[in-house]
Amino acid sequence: MFWEAYLGLNPLAGAGKRPVPKTAHQYDLRNVKFDLTLDFQKQAISGLVTNTITTTAANAVIHFDKGPMTIESTKVVDSKGRTVLVKAVVTPTGISFPLKGSKKGSSYAITISYKATPEAGIYFIPSSRSFPGNTDLVFSQGEMEDTRYWLPTYDASDDKATTEGTIRVPKGMSVLSNGALVSKKDVGTYSVWNWKQDLPMSTYLISIVAGNYSIIPDGEFKGKPIEIWTPKGTEEMAKASFSGTDKIVELYSRLTGVDYPWAKYAQALVPEFMFGGMENTSATTNTIGSAFPENSKSVLSAEGLNAHELAHQWFGDLITTPAWPHIWVNEGWATFMPHFWVRETRGEDAFHLDRYNTYMGAYFGGMAHPMIRTEYEVPMDLFDGNAYPGGATRMFMLMHEVGEEPFWKACQAYLEEYKFKNVTTEQFFAKWSKQLGRNLDGFRKQWYYTKQLPKVKLVQNGDSFEISQLTKGYEVEVELQVISDGKQSTRTRVKVSDRQSAALTLAPGSTVVL
Repeated sequence: MFWEAYLGLNPLAGAGKRPVPKTAHQYDLRNVKFDLTLDFQKQAISGLVTNTITTTAANAVIHFDKGPMTIESTKVVDSKGRTVLVKAVVTPTGISFPLKGSKKGSSYAITISYKATPEAGIYFIPSSRSFPGNTDLVFSQGEMEDTRYWLPTYDASDDKATTEGTIRVPKGMSVLSNGALVSKKDVGTYSVWNWKQDLPMSTYLISIVAGNYSIIPDGEFKGKPIEIWTPKGTEEMAKASFSGTDKIVELYSRLTGVDYPWAKYAQALVPEFMFGGMENTSATTNTIGSAFPENSKSVLSAEGLNAHELAHQWFGDLITTPAWPHIWVNEGWATFMPHFWVRETRGEDAFHLDRYNTYMGAYFGGMAHPMIRTEYEVPMDLFDGNAYPGGATRMFMLMHEVGEEPFWKACQAYLEEYKFKNVTTEQFFAKWSKQLGRNLDGFRKQWYYTKQLPKVKLVQNGDSFEISQLTKGYEVEVELQVISDGKQSTRTRVKVSDRQSAALTLAPGSTVVL
Protein backbone atom coordinates (compact mmCIF):
# COMPACT_ATOMS: atom_id res chain seq x y z
CA MET A 1 0.00 0.00 0.00
CA PHE A 2 1.30 3.45 -0.90
CA TRP A 3 -0.06 6.61 0.66
CA GLU A 4 0.78 9.48 3.00
CA ALA A 5 2.23 7.11 5.59
CA TYR A 6 5.14 6.68 3.17
CA LEU A 7 6.06 10.27 4.01
CA GLY A 8 5.72 9.74 7.74
CA LEU A 9 2.13 10.99 7.95
CA ASN A 10 -1.04 9.10 8.81
CA PRO A 11 -4.17 11.23 8.38
CA LEU A 12 -6.47 8.22 8.77
CA ALA A 13 -4.91 6.84 11.94
CA GLY A 14 -7.60 5.85 14.38
CA ALA A 15 -10.32 6.04 11.73
CA GLY A 16 -12.82 3.23 11.25
CA LYS A 17 -14.18 0.59 13.55
CA ARG A 18 -12.29 -1.35 16.14
CA PRO A 19 -11.22 -4.78 14.83
CA VAL A 20 -13.50 -7.68 15.69
CA PRO A 21 -11.70 -10.12 18.04
CA LYS A 22 -10.45 -13.13 16.13
CA THR A 23 -12.25 -16.43 16.55
CA ALA A 24 -10.13 -19.55 17.06
CA HIS A 25 -8.75 -20.60 13.68
CA GLN A 26 -9.09 -24.38 13.54
CA TYR A 27 -8.35 -25.00 9.88
CA ASP A 28 -5.96 -24.34 7.03
CA LEU A 29 -7.63 -22.43 4.20
CA ARG A 30 -6.62 -24.17 0.96
CA ASN A 31 -8.71 -22.62 -1.82
CA VAL A 32 -11.30 -19.86 -2.27
CA LYS A 33 -13.48 -20.27 -5.35
CA PHE A 34 -16.12 -17.62 -5.93
CA ASP A 35 -18.76 -16.75 -8.52
CA LEU A 36 -19.80 -13.11 -8.26
CA THR A 37 -22.44 -11.10 -10.10
CA LEU A 38 -22.12 -7.31 -9.96
CA ASP A 39 -25.32 -5.24 -10.14
CA PHE A 40 -24.16 -1.73 -11.07
CA GLN A 41 -27.65 -0.24 -10.94
CA LYS A 42 -28.33 -1.36 -7.38
CA GLN A 43 -24.65 -1.27 -6.35
CA ALA A 44 -25.16 -4.75 -5.00
CA ILE A 45 -23.62 -8.18 -5.38
CA SER A 46 -24.79 -11.79 -5.33
CA GLY A 47 -22.26 -14.53 -4.86
CA LEU A 48 -21.45 -18.15 -4.33
CA VAL A 49 -18.18 -19.01 -2.60
CA THR A 50 -16.63 -22.38 -1.83
CA ASN A 51 -13.94 -22.31 0.84
CA THR A 52 -11.92 -25.53 0.79
CA ILE A 53 -10.28 -26.20 4.16
CA THR A 54 -8.30 -28.81 6.09
CA THR A 55 -9.03 -29.05 9.80
CA THR A 56 -6.20 -28.48 12.28
CA ALA A 57 -8.13 -29.79 15.30
CA ALA A 58 -10.60 -32.55 16.07
CA ASN A 59 -14.26 -31.48 16.31
CA ALA A 60 -13.26 -28.27 14.57
CA VAL A 61 -15.50 -25.24 14.38
CA ILE A 62 -14.96 -23.62 10.98
CA HIS A 63 -15.47 -19.87 11.22
CA PHE A 64 -15.51 -17.47 8.28
CA ASP A 65 -15.56 -13.69 8.56
CA LYS A 66 -18.34 -11.70 6.95
CA GLY A 67 -19.79 -8.21 6.91
CA PRO A 68 -23.48 -7.31 6.67
CA MET A 69 -25.00 -9.65 4.08
CA THR A 70 -27.84 -12.09 3.58
CA ILE A 71 -26.85 -15.76 3.76
CA GLU A 72 -29.19 -17.65 1.44
CA SER A 73 -27.91 -21.20 1.77
CA THR A 74 -24.90 -23.27 2.84
CA LYS A 75 -23.52 -26.71 2.03
CA VAL A 76 -20.68 -28.77 3.53
CA VAL A 77 -19.10 -31.59 1.51
CA ASP A 78 -16.34 -33.90 2.76
CA SER A 79 -13.33 -35.14 0.80
CA LYS A 80 -15.32 -38.13 -0.49
CA GLY A 81 -18.03 -35.93 -1.95
CA ARG A 82 -20.58 -36.67 0.76
CA THR A 83 -22.82 -33.89 2.06
CA VAL A 84 -22.35 -33.33 5.80
CA LEU A 85 -25.39 -32.14 7.72
CA VAL A 86 -24.25 -29.07 9.63
CA LYS A 87 -26.33 -26.18 10.90
CA ALA A 88 -24.52 -22.94 10.21
CA VAL A 89 -24.37 -20.38 13.00
CA VAL A 90 -24.72 -16.89 11.55
CA THR A 91 -23.81 -13.74 13.48
CA PRO A 92 -23.43 -10.13 12.30
CA THR A 93 -19.66 -10.63 11.90
CA GLY A 94 -19.28 -14.26 10.86
CA ILE A 95 -20.63 -17.65 9.93
CA SER A 96 -19.52 -20.83 11.70
CA PHE A 97 -19.84 -24.54 10.95
CA PRO A 98 -19.37 -26.85 13.98
CA LEU A 99 -18.01 -30.10 12.51
CA LYS A 100 -18.77 -32.46 15.38
CA GLY A 101 -16.94 -35.75 15.02
CA SER A 102 -14.45 -34.39 12.51
CA LYS A 103 -10.83 -35.50 12.75
CA LYS A 104 -7.75 -33.37 12.56
CA GLY A 105 -6.47 -33.27 8.96
CA SER A 106 -9.90 -33.77 7.35
CA SER A 107 -10.79 -31.79 4.22
CA TYR A 108 -14.11 -30.11 3.49
CA ALA A 109 -15.56 -27.87 0.81
CA ILE A 110 -17.96 -25.35 2.37
CA THR A 111 -20.21 -23.44 -0.02
CA ILE A 112 -22.06 -20.26 0.92
CA SER A 113 -24.64 -18.48 -1.23
CA TYR A 114 -25.16 -14.82 -0.30
CA LYS A 115 -26.28 -11.34 -1.32
CA ALA A 116 -25.01 -7.96 -0.13
CA THR A 117 -24.96 -4.25 -0.64
CA PRO A 118 -21.41 -3.86 0.63
CA GLU A 119 -20.62 -1.01 2.99
CA ALA A 120 -16.87 -1.53 2.43
CA GLY A 121 -14.48 -3.82 0.60
CA ILE A 122 -15.99 -3.29 -2.84
CA TYR A 123 -16.92 0.07 -4.37
CA PHE A 124 -19.19 1.03 -7.28
CA ILE A 125 -18.24 4.26 -9.06
CA PRO A 126 -20.73 5.69 -11.61
CA SER A 127 -19.42 7.21 -14.84
CA SER A 128 -20.38 10.69 -13.58
CA ARG A 129 -17.65 10.38 -10.92
CA SER A 130 -14.98 8.44 -12.82
CA PHE A 131 -13.10 11.43 -14.27
CA PRO A 132 -10.91 11.46 -16.31
CA GLY A 133 -12.43 8.20 -17.48
CA ASN A 134 -16.05 7.93 -18.51
CA THR A 135 -17.22 4.52 -17.36
CA ASP A 136 -19.17 2.87 -14.60
CA LEU A 137 -16.66 0.75 -12.73
CA VAL A 138 -16.11 -1.25 -9.59
CA PHE A 139 -13.01 -2.07 -7.55
CA SER A 140 -12.29 -4.02 -4.41
CA GLN A 141 -9.95 -3.05 -1.58
CA GLY A 142 -9.24 -5.73 1.04
CA GLU A 143 -6.40 -4.47 3.21
CA MET A 144 -6.55 -4.58 6.13
CA GLU A 145 -9.68 -6.68 6.90
CA ASP A 146 -12.34 -5.62 4.37
CA THR A 147 -12.54 -8.62 2.02
CA ARG A 148 -15.19 -10.01 4.37
CA TYR A 149 -17.65 -7.32 3.29
CA TRP A 150 -18.04 -8.87 -0.16
CA LEU A 151 -16.67 -12.40 0.28
CA PRO A 152 -17.36 -14.61 3.33
CA THR A 153 -14.02 -16.31 3.96
CA TYR A 154 -11.08 -16.23 6.36
CA ASP A 155 -10.14 -12.55 6.46
CA ALA A 156 -6.77 -12.34 8.20
CA SER A 157 -3.27 -12.28 6.78
CA ASP A 158 -1.86 -15.38 8.51
CA ASP A 159 -3.34 -18.07 6.23
CA LYS A 160 -2.82 -18.38 2.49
CA ALA A 161 -4.87 -20.05 -0.22
CA THR A 162 -5.16 -20.38 -3.97
CA THR A 163 -8.15 -18.62 -5.54
CA GLU A 164 -10.42 -18.77 -8.55
CA GLY A 165 -12.90 -16.05 -9.42
CA THR A 166 -15.74 -15.98 -11.93
CA ILE A 167 -17.06 -12.43 -12.23
CA ARG A 168 -20.21 -11.46 -14.15
CA VAL A 169 -20.54 -7.86 -15.31
CA PRO A 170 -22.70 -5.99 -17.87
CA LYS A 171 -21.91 -7.14 -21.39
CA GLY A 172 -18.91 -5.37 -22.90
CA MET A 173 -17.09 -4.64 -19.64
CA SER A 174 -13.66 -6.05 -18.80
CA VAL A 175 -12.65 -7.62 -15.47
CA LEU A 176 -9.20 -7.87 -13.89
CA SER A 177 -8.44 -10.23 -11.04
CA ASN A 178 -5.58 -12.26 -9.60
CA GLY A 179 -3.54 -14.83 -11.48
CA ALA A 180 -4.02 -15.97 -15.06
CA LEU A 181 -7.06 -15.41 -17.27
CA VAL A 182 -8.77 -18.76 -17.86
CA SER A 183 -11.65 -17.59 -20.04
CA LYS A 184 -13.91 -14.73 -21.02
CA LYS A 185 -17.21 -14.99 -22.81
CA ASP A 186 -20.56 -13.30 -23.23
CA VAL A 187 -23.57 -15.05 -21.75
CA GLY A 188 -26.88 -13.26 -22.33
CA THR A 189 -26.55 -9.73 -20.97
CA TYR A 190 -23.34 -10.51 -19.08
CA SER A 191 -19.65 -10.70 -19.83
CA VAL A 192 -18.21 -13.51 -17.73
CA TRP A 193 -14.51 -13.48 -16.84
CA ASN A 194 -12.75 -16.33 -15.06
CA TRP A 195 -9.36 -15.79 -13.35
CA LYS A 196 -7.30 -18.40 -11.50
CA GLN A 197 -4.53 -17.76 -8.97
CA ASP A 198 -2.79 -21.12 -8.55
CA LEU A 199 -0.17 -19.97 -6.03
CA PRO A 200 -1.26 -19.24 -2.44
CA MET A 201 -1.79 -15.72 -1.11
CA SER A 202 -3.54 -13.99 1.78
CA THR A 203 -7.20 -13.20 1.18
CA TYR A 204 -6.84 -9.44 1.72
CA LEU A 205 -4.99 -9.47 -1.63
CA ILE A 206 -7.96 -10.83 -3.62
CA SER A 207 -8.86 -8.18 -6.18
CA ILE A 208 -11.54 -7.24 -8.68
CA VAL A 209 -11.52 -4.25 -11.02
CA ALA A 210 -14.25 -4.02 -13.67
CA GLY A 211 -15.42 -1.44 -16.20
CA ASN A 212 -14.86 -0.27 -19.75
CA TYR A 213 -11.09 -0.69 -19.75
CA SER A 214 -8.32 -0.59 -22.31
CA ILE A 215 -5.54 -3.12 -21.77
CA ILE A 216 -2.10 -1.75 -22.71
CA PRO A 217 0.80 -4.21 -23.09
CA ASP A 218 3.94 -3.06 -21.24
CA GLY A 219 6.44 -5.76 -22.13
CA GLU A 220 6.96 -9.04 -20.35
CA PHE A 221 9.28 -10.82 -17.96
CA LYS A 222 10.32 -14.34 -19.00
CA GLY A 223 7.06 -14.86 -20.84
CA LYS A 224 4.87 -13.32 -18.15
CA PRO A 225 2.83 -10.40 -19.53
CA ILE A 226 3.00 -6.94 -17.97
CA GLU A 227 -0.05 -4.75 -18.57
CA ILE A 228 -1.65 -1.42 -17.76
CA TRP A 229 -5.46 -1.40 -17.38
CA THR A 230 -6.95 2.06 -17.76
CA PRO A 231 -10.45 3.45 -18.45
CA LYS A 232 -11.03 3.95 -22.16
CA GLY A 233 -10.02 7.43 -23.23
CA THR A 234 -7.12 7.68 -20.76
CA GLU A 235 -4.63 5.46 -22.59
CA GLU A 236 -2.02 8.13 -23.31
CA MET A 237 -1.97 9.30 -19.70
CA ALA A 238 -1.60 5.73 -18.45
CA LYS A 239 1.30 5.02 -20.80
CA ALA A 240 3.06 8.26 -19.88
CA SER A 241 2.79 7.42 -16.19
CA PHE A 242 3.38 3.66 -15.96
CA SER A 243 5.14 2.37 -19.08
CA GLY A 244 8.51 0.72 -18.56
CA THR A 245 7.45 -1.38 -15.57
CA ASP A 246 9.06 -4.42 -17.20
CA LYS A 247 12.48 -2.89 -16.52
CA ILE A 248 11.75 -2.54 -12.78
CA VAL A 249 10.55 -6.16 -12.70
CA GLU A 250 13.88 -7.21 -14.19
CA LEU A 251 15.86 -5.14 -11.67
CA TYR A 252 14.02 -6.49 -8.63
CA SER A 253 14.37 -10.07 -9.89
CA ARG A 254 18.11 -9.53 -10.34
CA LEU A 255 18.68 -7.84 -6.97
CA THR A 256 16.71 -10.34 -4.89
CA GLY A 257 17.83 -13.40 -6.86
CA VAL A 258 14.18 -14.46 -7.01
CA ASP A 259 12.30 -14.05 -10.28
CA TYR A 260 8.95 -12.28 -10.35
CA PRO A 261 6.72 -15.11 -9.07
CA TRP A 262 3.20 -14.56 -10.43
CA ALA A 263 1.50 -15.42 -13.74
CA LYS A 264 1.30 -11.78 -14.86
CA TYR A 265 1.64 -8.25 -13.57
CA ALA A 266 -1.15 -5.79 -14.23
CA GLN A 267 -1.77 -2.30 -12.90
CA ALA A 268 -5.34 -0.98 -12.98
CA LEU A 269 -6.18 2.72 -12.60
CA VAL A 270 -9.36 3.60 -10.70
CA PRO A 271 -10.95 6.86 -9.52
CA GLU A 272 -11.86 7.63 -5.90
CA PHE A 273 -9.25 5.20 -4.60
CA MET A 274 -8.62 5.72 -0.90
CA PHE A 275 -4.84 5.20 -1.18
CA GLY A 276 -2.13 5.79 -3.75
CA GLY A 277 -1.98 2.13 -4.64
CA MET A 278 -2.59 -1.40 -3.37
CA GLU A 279 -0.42 -4.41 -4.14
CA ASN A 280 -3.06 -7.05 -4.85
CA THR A 281 -1.26 -10.18 -5.99
CA SER A 282 -0.39 -9.89 -9.71
CA ALA A 283 -3.03 -7.14 -10.04
CA THR A 284 -2.08 -3.85 -8.39
CA THR A 285 -4.74 -1.14 -8.09
CA ASN A 286 -3.55 2.49 -8.41
CA THR A 287 -5.38 5.77 -8.11
CA ILE A 288 -6.06 7.33 -11.49
CA GLY A 289 -4.97 10.59 -9.87
CA SER A 290 -1.39 9.37 -10.35
CA ALA A 291 -1.74 9.47 -14.15
CA PHE A 292 -0.70 12.55 -16.09
CA PRO A 293 -0.35 13.74 -19.71
CA GLU A 294 2.83 13.12 -21.69
CA ASN A 295 3.69 16.82 -21.71
CA SER A 296 3.79 16.87 -17.87
CA LYS A 297 6.57 14.29 -17.55
CA SER A 298 9.13 16.94 -16.61
CA VAL A 299 7.24 17.87 -13.45
CA LEU A 300 5.09 14.81 -12.58
CA SER A 301 5.97 11.19 -11.92
CA ALA A 302 4.26 7.98 -10.83
CA GLU A 303 7.62 6.22 -10.62
CA GLY A 304 7.70 6.00 -6.83
CA LEU A 305 4.18 4.59 -6.64
CA ASN A 306 4.92 2.14 -9.44
CA ALA A 307 8.17 0.90 -7.88
CA HIS A 308 6.65 0.65 -4.38
CA GLU A 309 3.63 -1.46 -5.34
CA LEU A 310 5.73 -3.68 -7.58
CA ALA A 311 8.15 -4.37 -4.71
CA HIS A 312 5.20 -5.67 -2.72
CA GLN A 313 4.81 -8.54 -5.18
CA TRP A 314 7.86 -10.01 -3.39
CA PHE A 315 7.56 -8.29 -0.01
CA GLY A 316 3.96 -8.49 1.16
CA ASP A 317 2.55 -10.91 -1.39
CA LEU A 318 5.16 -13.66 -1.83
CA ILE A 319 6.03 -13.34 1.86
CA THR A 320 3.49 -11.70 4.15
CA THR A 321 3.20 -10.42 7.68
CA PRO A 322 1.08 -12.77 9.82
CA ALA A 323 -0.13 -9.88 11.99
CA TRP A 324 -0.32 -6.12 11.51
CA PRO A 325 2.22 -5.21 14.24
CA HIS A 326 4.85 -6.75 11.92
CA ILE A 327 3.68 -4.74 8.90
CA TRP A 328 7.22 -3.43 8.28
CA VAL A 329 7.87 -6.87 6.72
CA ASN A 330 5.59 -5.66 3.92
CA GLU A 331 5.82 -1.87 3.90
CA GLY A 332 9.39 -1.31 5.03
CA TRP A 333 10.72 -3.44 2.20
CA ALA A 334 8.37 -1.91 -0.37
CA THR A 335 9.74 1.49 0.67
CA PHE A 336 13.33 0.22 0.61
CA MET A 337 13.39 -1.35 -2.87
CA PRO A 338 12.49 1.70 -5.03
CA HIS A 339 15.73 3.42 -4.00
CA PHE A 340 17.61 0.92 -6.12
CA TRP A 341 15.54 1.80 -9.17
CA VAL A 342 16.54 5.41 -8.51
CA ARG A 343 20.21 4.31 -8.40
CA GLU A 344 19.76 2.27 -11.57
CA THR A 345 18.26 5.15 -13.54
CA ARG A 346 19.58 8.36 -11.98
CA GLY A 347 22.88 7.45 -10.36
CA GLU A 348 24.52 7.41 -6.93
CA ASP A 349 23.90 11.04 -5.98
CA ALA A 350 20.14 10.71 -6.54
CA PHE A 351 20.21 7.40 -4.66
CA HIS A 352 21.81 8.97 -1.58
CA LEU A 353 19.48 11.97 -1.66
CA ASP A 354 16.51 9.61 -1.87
CA ARG A 355 17.86 7.67 1.11
CA TYR A 356 18.28 10.88 3.08
CA ASN A 357 14.63 11.80 2.51
CA THR A 358 13.61 8.35 3.71
CA TYR A 359 15.80 8.71 6.83
CA MET A 360 14.06 11.98 7.63
CA GLY A 361 10.66 10.31 7.31
CA ALA A 362 11.83 7.58 9.67
CA TYR A 363 13.17 10.08 12.19
CA PHE A 364 10.07 12.25 12.36
CA GLY A 365 7.64 9.36 12.03
CA GLY A 366 9.11 6.95 14.55
CA MET A 367 9.77 8.83 17.76
CA ALA A 368 6.70 7.99 19.84
CA HIS A 369 6.70 4.19 20.02
CA PRO A 370 8.71 1.08 19.12
CA MET A 371 8.48 -0.47 15.66
CA ILE A 372 6.60 -3.53 16.95
CA ARG A 373 3.61 -2.71 19.15
CA THR A 374 0.51 -4.68 20.00
CA GLU A 375 -1.55 -1.88 21.52
CA TYR A 376 -3.52 0.02 18.88
CA GLU A 377 -7.08 1.09 18.16
CA VAL A 378 -7.38 -0.21 14.59
CA PRO A 379 -4.81 -1.81 12.23
CA MET A 380 -4.58 1.43 10.24
CA ASP A 381 -2.76 2.98 13.22
CA LEU A 382 0.25 0.77 12.44
CA PHE A 383 0.68 2.04 8.87
CA ASP A 384 2.84 4.95 9.89
CA GLY A 385 6.31 6.40 9.57
CA ASN A 386 7.75 3.46 11.48
CA ALA A 387 6.39 0.87 9.07
CA TYR A 388 7.31 2.67 5.83
CA PRO A 389 10.48 4.83 5.99
CA GLY A 390 11.36 3.37 9.40
CA GLY A 391 11.40 -0.17 8.01
CA ALA A 392 13.36 0.94 4.95
CA THR A 393 15.93 2.85 7.02
CA ARG A 394 16.57 -0.17 9.21
CA MET A 395 17.29 -2.27 6.13
CA PHE A 396 19.77 0.33 4.91
CA MET A 397 21.41 0.15 8.34
CA LEU A 398 21.58 -3.63 8.13
CA MET A 399 23.04 -3.44 4.61
CA HIS A 400 25.64 -0.98 5.89
CA GLU A 401 26.65 -3.34 8.71
CA VAL A 402 26.95 -6.53 6.65
CA GLY A 403 27.84 -5.25 3.16
CA GLU A 404 25.65 -5.08 0.09
CA GLU A 405 26.63 -8.39 -1.52
CA PRO A 406 26.04 -10.51 1.64
CA PHE A 407 22.83 -8.53 2.22
CA TRP A 408 21.31 -9.54 -1.14
CA LYS A 409 22.44 -13.15 -0.73
CA ALA A 410 20.64 -13.27 2.62
CA CYS A 411 17.61 -11.66 1.00
CA GLN A 412 17.48 -14.40 -1.63
CA ALA A 413 17.75 -17.14 1.01
CA TYR A 414 15.01 -15.44 3.06
CA LEU A 415 12.61 -15.22 0.11
CA GLU A 416 13.30 -18.79 -0.96
CA GLU A 417 12.64 -20.19 2.51
CA TYR A 418 9.50 -18.21 3.28
CA LYS A 419 7.89 -17.82 -0.15
CA PHE A 420 4.11 -18.32 0.01
CA LYS A 421 4.35 -18.17 3.81
CA ASN A 422 4.06 -15.64 6.65
CA VAL A 423 7.02 -14.05 8.44
CA THR A 424 7.29 -12.40 11.84
CA THR A 425 10.09 -10.05 12.86
CA GLU A 426 11.61 -12.88 14.93
CA GLN A 427 11.57 -15.31 11.97
CA PHE A 428 13.10 -12.65 9.75
CA PHE A 429 16.07 -12.08 12.04
CA ALA A 430 16.53 -15.77 12.82
CA LYS A 431 16.87 -16.52 9.11
CA TRP A 432 19.14 -13.55 8.41
CA SER A 433 21.34 -14.35 11.41
CA LYS A 434 21.80 -17.90 10.20
CA GLN A 435 22.47 -16.85 6.61
CA LEU A 436 24.93 -14.09 7.53
CA GLY A 437 26.65 -16.10 10.25
CA ARG A 438 26.20 -13.41 12.90
CA ASN A 439 23.81 -12.84 15.76
CA LEU A 440 21.40 -10.02 14.90
CA ASP A 441 19.40 -10.31 18.11
CA GLY A 442 20.80 -7.07 19.52
CA PHE A 443 19.93 -5.23 16.31
CA ARG A 444 16.38 -6.65 16.46
CA LYS A 445 15.81 -5.77 20.12
CA GLN A 446 16.98 -2.18 20.02
CA TRP A 447 15.67 -1.13 16.60
CA TYR A 448 12.32 -2.96 16.70
CA TYR A 449 11.33 -3.14 20.36
CA THR A 450 12.87 -0.04 21.96
CA LYS A 451 10.71 3.03 22.33
CA GLN A 452 11.99 6.23 20.69
CA LEU A 453 15.21 6.59 18.73
CA PRO A 454 18.81 7.00 19.95
CA LYS A 455 20.01 10.50 20.78
CA VAL A 456 23.73 11.18 20.55
CA LYS A 457 25.34 14.07 22.41
CA LEU A 458 28.77 15.55 21.64
CA VAL A 459 30.45 17.77 24.28
CA GLN A 460 33.77 19.56 23.73
CA ASN A 461 36.08 20.57 26.56
CA GLY A 462 39.21 22.07 25.08
CA ASP A 463 40.81 19.41 22.89
CA SER A 464 38.77 16.61 24.50
CA PHE A 465 35.44 15.37 23.18
CA GLU A 466 32.90 13.19 24.95
CA ILE A 467 30.30 11.29 22.90
CA SER A 468 27.33 9.82 24.75
CA GLN A 469 24.04 8.13 23.84
CA LEU A 470 21.04 9.21 25.92
CA THR A 471 18.16 6.84 25.03
CA LYS A 472 17.80 3.76 27.20
CA GLY A 473 18.24 0.46 25.40
CA TYR A 474 20.52 1.50 22.55
CA GLU A 475 24.13 0.75 21.69
CA VAL A 476 25.14 2.44 18.45
CA GLU A 477 28.24 2.97 16.37
CA VAL A 478 28.75 6.63 15.53
CA GLU A 479 30.83 7.88 12.63
CA LEU A 480 32.72 11.09 13.41
CA GLN A 481 34.49 13.46 11.06
CA VAL A 482 37.69 14.89 12.55
CA ILE A 483 38.85 18.18 11.03
CA SER A 484 42.37 19.39 11.73
CA ASP A 485 44.22 22.45 10.48
CA GLY A 486 40.87 23.70 9.29
CA LYS A 487 41.06 21.54 6.17
CA GLN A 488 42.29 17.97 6.68
CA SER A 489 39.46 15.57 7.38
CA THR A 490 39.47 11.98 8.62
CA ARG A 491 36.69 9.67 9.76
CA THR A 492 36.61 7.52 12.86
CA ARG A 493 33.99 5.30 14.49
CA VAL A 494 33.13 4.94 18.18
CA LYS A 495 30.59 2.79 19.98
CA VAL A 496 28.39 4.36 22.66
CA SER A 497 25.39 3.19 24.68
CA ASP A 498 23.13 4.49 27.42
CA ARG A 499 25.61 2.93 29.85
CA GLN A 500 28.97 3.83 28.32
CA SER A 501 30.21 6.97 26.58
CA ALA A 502 33.34 7.43 24.47
CA ALA A 503 36.10 10.05 24.63
CA LEU A 504 38.51 11.47 22.09
CA THR A 505 41.53 13.70 22.66
CA LEU A 506 42.70 15.44 19.50
CA ALA A 507 45.55 17.68 18.42
CA PRO A 508 45.10 21.35 19.35
CA GLY A 509 42.81 23.20 16.97
CA SER A 510 40.98 20.06 15.82
CA THR A 511 37.22 19.73 15.85
CA VAL A 512 34.70 16.89 15.52
CA VAL A 513 31.51 16.79 13.52
CA LEU A 514 28.82 14.10 13.95
